[in-house]
Amino acid sequence: YIAAYPAGIRENGGQYTHGVLWTAWALLLLGRGEQAHELLSDLNPIAHSADAAQMAKYQVEPYVLAADVYSQPPHVGRGGWTWYTGSAAWMYRLGVEWLLGIRRRGAELELEPCVPPSWTHFEVKYQASGAGTLSLIFENPERISRGIAELVLDGQRLEGPRVPLPSAGEHRQLRVRLGSCSAVAPSVPARPRVPASRRR
Repeated sequence: YIAAYPAGIRENGGQYTHGVLWTAWALLLLGRGEQAHELLSDLNPIAHSADAAQMAKYQVEPYVLAADVYSQPPHVGRGGWTWYTGSAAWMYRLGVEWLLGIRRRGAELELEPCVPPSWTHFEVKYQASGAGTLSLIFENPERISRGIAELVLDGQRLEGPRVPLPSAGEHRQLRVRLGSCSAVAPSVPARPRVPASRRR
C-alpha cells in the first residue's frame, strides 16, 4: 500500500501528518512542550503560506490541515488530501487537551498544560455545551513546561487538578500558576485511542 505511492508522497517518504501528530503527542507525555510546539507550528498550514512564493509551492488551502506534504522533486513542499484527513481533529485535540492541557471530564475540567517555557502568560476562554463560560488565565513565572503550583477559582484556592464547569449563564475566572513545586497532583497520562480504521 505504501510503496504504491510515488516517492516522497504520504507515508512513502513525505511528511505524513498523523505520524507527526502522534510524535508530538509522545513529546507532550514526556513533558517536552517546546519540541511538541515546534512540530505543531510546522504543521500549521499558515506556516506554509506566509507569502506568494510559499503559497505557490504549497498549492492547497492555507486554512485546512494537509494529510501530507511532499518531499521529492518536482513537488517539494506541496500539500495533499486537505479536506479528507482525520488528522485535523487529532491536531485540535492535541492542541487543546495536551498542549494547553484542558480536558473535559463530565461536569469538570482537568488541567495539565505542557507548554514551551517561553510562554509566561496565556489565556483561554472555555465554553462547553450546556455550561457557562470559564476564563482561564495561565501564569508561568518560572518558565517551565509542566506542573501546576496553584489553582484559584474566583479567589478560592482549589486543591486538585479538576475544576467544576460553570453552570449555564455563569461566568467564572480561574487563575492557573505553573510551578516546578507542584501543589496539584498531575493525572496519569492516558494513551490516545487510535480508531480501528487507522490501525495497521
